[in-house]
Amino acid sequence: MSDERAAQESLVRNWSRYSLDHKTQCVSMTAQGSPSHVELVSCIEIMRDGASIQRANSLLNVSEPRTRQAPSSRRSNNGPRQ
Repeated sequence: MSDERAAQESLVRNWSRYSLDHKTQCVSMTAQGSPSHVELVSCIEIMRDGASIQRANSLLNVSEPRTRQAPSSRRSNNGPRQ
């Protein structure tokens, strides 16, 4: 129960610093089921960190990582190898 209390105190202390979009999204996500202050703080921190990474990537002009396709194991249609 002390984790919940610490999370609630953190929310009260920092609520005005959080992005309205992040608060709205996280409150709606954590409102399903039994609400938890710990889950809300975690969600807001993840959203904040993700936004920071996106800003840093855009400043560095870094694009999203691309997945590499595995090389094809099919042989060409030129017939069997000799």
